[in-house]
Amino acid sequence: MYGQDLYGTAAAVATRFFPKATDYGVATSGFFSDVLAGGVFMATGGRSGPVLLVGGVPLRQSISQYLGTLPGSASGDVFGGPLAVSGATVIAVQQAVG
Repeated sequence: MYGQDLYGTAAAVATRFFPKATDYGVATSGFFSDVLAGGVFMATGGRSGPVLLVGGVPLRQSISQYLGTLPGSASGDVFGGPLAVSGATVIAVQQAVG
């Protein structure tokens, strides 16, 4: 289970382990600590969803495709804040869901 790059691998893992996720998280590929903390958050408190890597706009095709499989009501969390994940990227993620 792997992709062409780290984004594709994140999407492949999400597809395999979270095919019907109703929660998801996103974090920039540039800060490992955000991804690590996001993974812990997504696995606790009754949540069960993937952390997807984003690098900016436009979203990588593999990430957009996975987000498109989620229900429109899926709840997303952003890890790292606006300095790590831009507002434009958050909007692109929201538009890709469902």
